[in-house]
Amino acid sequence: WSALKGGDEIHDSLVAFAEKEHITFGRIQGIGAVREVTLGLFYLDRKEYRETKLYGIKEIISLTGTLDMFQKKPYGFFNIALGGEGANMGSHMVSGVIGITAKIIVTCFNTIIMREKDESMGFNMWKLSKKA
Repeated sequence: WSALKGGDEIHDSLVAFAEKEHITFGRIQGIGAVREVTLGLFYLDRKEYRETKLYGIKEIISLTGTLDMFQKKPYGFFNIALGGEGANMGSHMVSGVIGITAKIIVTCFNTIIMREKDESMGFNMWKLSKKA
């Protein structure tokens, strides 16, 4: 995986990479900086994310998440911790635009993890099956 550069959108870039490389399950880890990021906090009672947009250069202290499958297509789910002038914060990352650069490692596993919509929670959950 090559480093992302300024202006690249993290979520879309990683999902496109998963599609190109036929990744059906992977773990991501990264550092770098964003210039714009949308964080999402999930409210179970409303079954929706409340989004917060942040602008300006923020350091990516940690970017973690998974690449898996939903409706037979690559699906990315990422969490991000950010540091900035006098404040740190983190949450689910809905989207993020690289500010300077980002170095992201994708560790692939030889398995398929599928997601399906859990209507009771309004959330796309892993569908895991037990082995006999």
